[in-house]
Amino acid sequence: MKKITSDESNYSFNPKGIVTDSDGNVYAGIEAGGNLTIDSIYIGSGPRSYLIKFDSTGIYSWYKFFISNDTYSDVYMQDIGIDRNNNILFPGYFLDELYIGGEDSTIHGIEYITSFVMRFDSNGEIVNYLLLMDSASILDFDTDSENNLLILARSFGEINIFNGDTLIGNTLVAKYDDQNNLLWYLDQNVLSYNSNDDSFFYTQMKLVTDNDDNFFINYVVSDTMRLNGNFYQPDSIIYYYVDSTWIFDSLVYTYDTSIVYIKEGTLVKYNSLGMEQWHQIITAPYGAYFKNIAINASNEIITSIGASTFHNIYLSDSLIFEPTESPDFSNGVYLLKMNTDGDLLFTNQNLNNIYLENTFVFNQETLFSPGRTSTKTGYYAASITEIDDNLNFGITTEATCNTGTLTGPNSYVDFITFFDSTMYMYGHVDECAEIGDIEVYGKNNEEILFIAKLFPHYSSPYVIPDSLIYFSSESYVYPIPSNKILYLSMQDSTAQIQTIQVYNTMGQLFQIAFEKININTIQLNIGDLHPGFYFLVLMIENQQRTYKFLVN
Repeated sequence: MKKITSDESNYSFNPKGIVTDSDGNVYAGIEAGGNLTIDSIYIGSGPRSYLIKFDSTGIYSWYKFFISNDTYSDVYMQDIGIDRNNNILFPGYFLDELYIGGEDSTIHGIEYITSFVMRFDSNGEIVNYLLLMDSASILDFDTDSENNLLILARSFGEINIFNGDTLIGNTLVAKYDDQNNLLWYLDQNVLSYNSNDDSFFYTQMKLVTDNDDNFFINYVVSDTMRLNGNFYQPDSIIYYYVDSTWIFDSLVYTYDTSIVYIKEGTLVKYNSLGMEQWHQIITAPYGAYFKNIAINASNEIITSIGASTFHNIYLSDSLIFEPTESPDFSNGVYLLKMNTDGDLLFTNQNLNNIYLENTFVFNQETLFSPGRTSTKTGYYAASITEIDDNLNFGITTEATCNTGTLTGPNSYVDFITFFDSTMYMYGHVDECAEIGDIEVYGKNNEEILFIAKLFPHYSSPYVIPDSLIYFSSESYVYPIPSNKILYLSMQDSTAQIQTIQVYNTMGQLFQIAFEKININTIQLNIGDLHPGFYFLVLMIENQQRTYKFLVN
């Protein structure tokens, strides 16, 4: 575990992305204000954006920082990526002039907001960079098998300049070679005129390439409404063109004759030349969010729809989800799997108050997504969820996020932290955690690597936030120290642990001795366990908790 700390408020501290190269090196992208440290080593003072490298053993190697000379703004990063040559891709935007690593050389912005994509080699040297002028913002990006760069961008104005080419519209797709020469762009518009801030809709748009260099984009637009059969002036007027072909215009949807705001996502497949192959329109309630697209080894497409309200969801006018019961919670997720021709293969839903973030990664055929879950008492937990090849939900591993004392019938252990014999925390995503990004890791992609933002327990809005980079295997795993002593730290000292059981991955049960050494801590002796993965199953106040741990 690598700990990265800033002494600034949590509002200016954000882990933005994490990637690994073919040699197992790890690169993390972070926005931070204040003084930044890595494992207590001072790195720099913000507000800045940072690109940080660790070698395959987790040892810090180097960092680059990014600042703007504009008085009122910083350099904002949006994600990081990696190409086939192990170059790190760093997209972001800045005002005025961009300074990198304190060097005298600068990159000049011409317009109010200038977006960029930087390529760095594994030593932190700039390979090249691409500038998108005139108030552009990069929404997503990917590379293909030839190291070409595809970008999905939004304009805050009417004109974007792509290396001298002018494109009119506000949602743009372009492809560049690895020297940033423009290969082609799509002349299209996805317009959303909204009386409120419509940036939420644009941030849900995703781009991903498949194994044959086709690519997919999920366009998301906003809403209109109808009340008791009477049409009202919509919040949003939507126009959507692909190569001058009208696909749909304003959206109208009714549910139980009440006002229902809706949102549509259009999943479009393009070939490597940017020609549309097919599209599928997904209609969902206004509260839905279109977050993820993933492509597996068979070029099958998995996408997710989250919802904070539960109404019918349609795929190109066919009803695919109809809630059969009223859920206890206000968040759920719907999964769709299509073949390479856009035919629907599987669907599944989980209405148990789960929220998935905008990242899907594959570990073999198992899909992992960070997100959060929440309890009936309203507290949130950072989580990583497993999803199998048939879209069945597997283990969701979580760390409870809590801002006060639990009360009522569910007042029991809020969180469990694993310690070694010196009471040093091992592998725990602390309370009020936000997982910023995850990545597969290891020679066979058998491990999951994640970067998270941490907040102390009972935190106020202004706290010292941390970020961590944590290596695990298969799922969220607690590594056990060599002395084979395991401690469980419980927030509620009155909680009654009824049973403690340990199983190996084959389901074999092991008897483990435990004792309560103080009002909040239980000690377990696992010295008889052979190296390998195990599941710790606790029955607490008639509720079961399961944790996975590793014995070395």
